[in-house]
Amino acid sequence: MPDILDPLAYSVTLQSYITDAQRLLHDATYKFYSLIELTDYVNKARRLTAAVTGCTRQLIPSVDVDADTASIATTGLLSGRRVIGLLDVYHWYSASTRVPLAYYPYSQFARTGTVMSNYSGTPAIWSQINGTLYISSKPSVATTMDFDAAVEPLSLAELTDADNEIVSPFSECVKFYMCYLAKLKDGKRAEAEAYRVDFYRECSMIGSA
Repeated sequence: MPDILDPLAYSVTLQSYITDAQRLLHDATYKFYSLIELTDYVNKARRLTAAVTGCTRQLIPSVDVDADTASIATTGLLSGRRVIGLLDVYHWYSASTRVPLAYYPYSQFARTGTVMSNYSGTPAIWSQINGTLYISSKPSVATTMDFDAAVEPLSLAELTDADNEIVSPFSECVKFYMCYLAKLKDGKRAEAEAYRVDFYRECSMIGSA
């Protein structure tokens, strides 16, 4: 049976994002927040939404990895686009066998993986901190890996620009973080925190891509 498109998955525009936030902020006429400010908040909120939900994920296949490689800069994995996070790492053990590496939080990886830092073998675990991917053991020979990555969405600039990367229902999260940034700018931290909670609650209700 062919895939059926989610009837709720549709793209919105920069104008849609701004209008949704203005309704929550009671500022339909740009009295308190300018178009430039709100546009900046839209793109910051979209980037965080992509990082938290993985909704802009895409597979980066067949990346060559040199022998004895212990770390890889994630920002350079995809030409022309910035990788903002990894969801899974796969190692091509042979031409026909692709094995997923086990993810460890970095503190656990540091205790476990770096014990074998002087040894090379078959990569088995991975971790990420900031823009660097760490693998252990280091591959004993040049190999190939696939990366399931969250990619930074391209910025929206014109009010009619459609967001074809963060579609509904993930786009519903954006307005809450926009309001968080707006209230934070006003110094209204209690209101800002309430919107931040709304943002993460919305993300958790939707789940991951």
